[in-house]
Amino acid sequence: MILTADKIGDFIHGSLGTEVLPDGYFRFRRFTDRQTEVIIRRNFAPRQLATPCVRLEFDTRGGEISLKCRFVRGSGGQWYGTDLLCDGYELFHLHGKGETDVDSISAEIPSDGALHRVTLYFTNLAGMEIRDVSVPDDAVPTVKKKKILMLGDSITHGAFTTHTHMTYANLFCDMMDAEVLNQGIGGDIYCSDNIDLGLPFDPDFITVAYGTNDWRRAAGNIPAEVKAYYDRMDIYAAGRPVFVMLPIWRSSGKELMAGLTLADVRSIIAEEASKHPNCHVLRSDRYVHPALDLYVDGLHPNALGFTIMARKLYADVTGILN
Repeated sequence: MILTADKIGDFIHGSLGTEVLPDGYFRFRRFTDRQTEVIIRRNFAPRQLATPCVRLEFDTRGGEISLKCRFVRGSGGQWYGTDLLCDGYELFHLHGKGETDVDSISAEIPSDGALHRVTLYFTNLAGMEIRDVSVPDDAVPTVKKKKILMLGDSITHGAFTTHTHMTYANLFCDMMDAEVLNQGIGGDIYCSDNIDLGLPFDPDFITVAYGTNDWRRAAGNIPAEVKAYYDRMDIYAAGRPVFVMLPIWRSSGKELMAGLTLADVRSIIAEEASKHPNCHVLRSDRYVHPALDLYVDGLHPNALGFTIMARKLYADVTGILN
C-alpha cells in the first residue's frame, strides 16, 4: 500500500500537519504558523524544521516497508538519524552528520501470523522528510491512549543520542502509549510568547522542562519570565495537569551566573509554579545521577541517562495521575 498525501497523515504521530513539497516529499510540522514566526524572530531557526517525536507507526501481520528519506538542518548542529523498530527490536538504524543526505529505508516484517507493531522514529535534531512510502497492505494506523504536549530545551529536543528512539521524550511516549507533540527547542528559555493559545492539539497533560539555559543566559530575568510563562500556560492548559520539570544536573551547575547557582534557578521555578493549582513540580533534578558517564557532555544525557530519566518521569507522572 502506497501512502499518498491523503493517507500519510493517518500513520503519523507527533505532527500538527503534513506539507507536500514540490518534489513529492512530505514535511511534518511541530509548530503553528504563529509559533514559527516567533521562533524565527527569536533567532531559533531552523529548529522549527526538526522532527523529534514524529513517528510513522502501524500494526501489521507482515510484509515490507520501504521509503525514501532526506534530512534538512533543524538545530545548531548537523546530526541526523532514524530508527525503525518492530515490536521494540531495531530493524534499521541510521546516524550521521550533514544537511541534505538522501537515503532509502526498507525492511521485511515477519509474516508469522502474529500482529506486529512497526515504528519509524524520525530524526531529532534535523528535519526528516519522506516520500514513496510503502507499507504492507494490511497495515493499520495505531491509536494511542493519550496525547501529551512536551515543551523544553535541547534535552527535550533530543540532543545528542545516536539512536533516535532513545531520547527521554520518545521513551516516555512509548511507556505512556501516547502521541507526543514535542515542541522542544534547543537552547530555549522560558518565553511566554512560545505558547500559542490556539494550538490545534488537545493534550491530556503537558510537561515543561526549561531552566538550564535561563540560568546561563538570562539569570536576571528568570522570576519575571517564569511568572509570565505560567500565567499564560494557565490559559492554554485550562485546568489540565502541567508537570513542571526542574533542570537536571549539569557539571557546571555550582557556578554563579548573575549571582545564582542552578539550584537557585530550580527554587525560583518551583516557587512560581507551585502558585498555579494545575502545576505539579517534579524533582527531576534527581532523575539523572550526577555522574559524567550518564551524559554526553556534562549537560545532555546519553542513552542510559535518558532511559533513567524517562523511567522516573513515568513513575512520577503516573503516580500523580492515578
